[in-house]
Formats: sequence, C-alpha cells, structure tokens
Amino acid sequence: MLPFARMVKYGNIAPEAPKIKKVLCGLDNLYVLYGDGSLYGCGVNTYLQLNVENTATRNTWILISEGVTDAWAGAYNILYLKGEEFIMHGVTTQLGTGNTMIPLGGLNVTSSFPHISNIKMISIGADTMHYVDASGSIVYGRGMNGNYSLGGGYSTAKSTFVSVINTGANTVLDILGTQNNTLILTSNNELLGCGSSGYGSLGVSPGQYTTLVSRLTSVKLFGGNSTGTLAYSASNIYNAGWQYVGQLGNGITTNTQVYPFAFNSTTIDSKIHKISKSSATSYVNMYATTEGKIYSTGEFGRNGSGGGLSRFTNTLTLDNYNPEKSSLYTCAHFSIVFDGNNQIYACGSFLYVPGPITTNSWSAITMPK
Repeated sequence: MLPFARMVKYGNIAPEAPKIKKVLCGLDNLYVLYGDGSLYGCGVNTYLQLNVENTATRNTWILISEGVTDAWAGAYNILYLKGEEFIMHGVTTQLGTGNTMIPLGGLNVTSSFPHISNIKMISIGADTMHYVDASGSIVYGRGMNGNYSLGGGYSTAKSTFVSVINTGANTVLDILGTQNNTLILTSNNELLGCGSSGYGSLGVSPGQYTTLVSRLTSVKLFGGNSTGTLAYSASNIYNAGWQYVGQLGNGITTNTQVYPFAFNSTTIDSKIHKISKSSATSYVNMYATTEGKIYSTGEFGRNGSGGGLSRFTNTLTLDNYNPEKSSLYTCAHFSIVFDGNNQIYACGSFLYVPGPITTNSWSAITMPK
C-alpha cells in the first residue's frame, strides 16, 4: 500500500474562522483572495499577470490589488471585481482583441461586461472566456476562439460577448474553460462541451471541432484539464483524453488517447464531492471527499506521492477540512489543495510556489497572511 500524508491538528481547539475567500489557479499561477479584499499571487509573470514589473517567475507572494470582492483566473489571466469595476491582468486573447500583453495596472474591462448583479458565474480558459447570466441558463462568450472553445457554432474571434447556448429550465451548475475546450454541467446532469477535443478530451477524435453539444448524461461532478476530462456518474468515473502517465486513473500508463468516454473500473470513494480542475496541460488528476481525503493519480512530482500513480490513491488526509470552501487545482508544474479554511497544501516545483514544497509529498506552504 502506498504511503500517504496525514495532517493532524491536536487539542480541543475550535478552527479559526476562514479568512481566505477564494483560491484560484492559472497555467502556473496560484492566487489567494482574502476576505479583507487583498488579492495575492505567485508563479509565472509572462504577461504581467501578477501586476509587477519584469516577466520573471515569482515563488514569493505578490500583492496584486486591494479592495477586491471577487476574482477569476484563466490560463494567462487574472480578472477581478473592485467596487463595481472589472480589472484584468495578463493577455488580451480571451477578450478577442488579439494576443497582446496588458500593461502594469491592468485593463478596465467594465464596459464590456453586464453589471455583476446580472452574472451568476464566470469562467476563463486560454482562448475564450464565458459568463452565465443571473437566470443561470444563458451562457455568453468571447475570445480569439482559435480552438473553437467559444461554442454557439462560432468559428471566428468575437470581441464582444455573444450568446452561445440557452439551457432553458436546466440551469448551469458548473463551467470550465481549458486550453482546448469549454465544458458545462447542467442541472439535469448533462455534460456539454465544445472545442478542439485535444487528445480526445471531449470524447471525440482530436481536431474534430464541436459546438456546445451533449457529451455525457447522468453526470454529478466533472473536472480535468486541457488534455483529459473526468466525469463522475452515480458511483463511477468516466474518462476521455490523453492516457500518458496514469493521469486518467484507469490503471493504464501507456501513451494512448481514450475516446469516446470510457468507463473507469477503478473503485471511487463514495464520499467524493469535488474533482480537480485545470486550464493547463496537466498530467495529474485529483478528487476530494467530504471527509477531507484527497485521492490523486498521474505523473510523479505533482501527485503528492513518492512515485507515479495510475490509479486514484489517497495521498493526503485533512482533518480540518471545509468541503464547501475547498478547492483542488492541477497546474503545469505543481498541484494544490486548499482545505477550505486558511491553508494551502502543494506538491511540485519550488520555482512557482512559496515553500516549503517538494516533488514527493504534500507540504503546507507559507501563506500570504
């Protein structure tokens, strides 16, 4: 049996009230938004997404802005709400206006959005961005759309938001944008997808561009990254995409592409409640249970264990775990678990995240506050 880490807090001490409001990740960025409005980030700064001079990667926390009430991260961007204004740092690709770097200080994109009261959720991928309106059933998108991840049958760039799907009485529960696709989960448990299906990640052959159409039914949870998609249905996981180093968790490590969606016979913990997400090319996938057990699979160096994994394995257990606030992300060079309270655990390269961090186990990293 493979060893796993267990983080234990001793004593009859009530956990502190959460100070962290939200944790987000981009391609190789980690962002933390605190309840006091301070937004911190670390990782790559290729497009000045950390709002600091020069493009060097930072493995220390950078204060990006203050007075922030909400934030959303894409592969190369951070978008946040400050007062009633939307500010973006990074690259203009997802705005559909080209591929240029946004200068220090950010770009005010408020005029291109409806009022925040008319938005239920926002998702930013690598090539497009989407929002779901307040009704929960109409999805709007824009972006350069080179990978057809916009949806709505559009094959060219759009610099203003256009309606790409109306789900009617079946409201949108979740949305994810990656480097290749956009995925939407609706309240009738239908998983919709559009994009280039890189590595078969939409359940169809790579390059078979699709609009927002049904990929699976009876789906309760989904996650994945730009090379693969995982969908939990009842008591099992279905997967599609690149089976490269065990990241699909089906016990296979051969370099092959899986499509259409295939049943994964691996036993899944019945208390699963969340699957990791990524807008990047990641060779690791994870899921969490309501009890704070983290299961991971995939490439050594980011799966939290001492070796490569081809089946979901319990590599971390958190006793102080808040399922509602928690989050799981896999990036290009590191993976993170936020316990839903005040602590982030990471595994991977020390170049992008404040230490301590190693490649063979989970570590509680230094937090901004």
